[in-house]
Amino acid sequence: MRWGQATGPFFLMRVLIVRTCCAQQQHLEEGKVYDLDSSAASALLRIGRAVEAPAETVKPKPAPRKTKTTVKDGAN
Repeated sequence: MRWGQATGPFFLMRVLIVRTCCAQQQHLEEGKVYDLDSSAASALLRIGRAVEAPAETVKPKPAPRKTKTTVKDGAN
């Protein structure tokens, strides 16, 4: 939570930009996720420039593969 300028607290919303646009004096690129204050984010959602960002999912790391070691006899 951050405090707005003489308006009280405002909260950040995580949005996915679907069309390149500007908000809060910054350039927002299509396909990227940004944290914007709730008023700017809701405005972008209303006009169709953004959608709510999907929840981040943590992918589990794959287990290391076990390799078979073979011992070759060098003596013939």
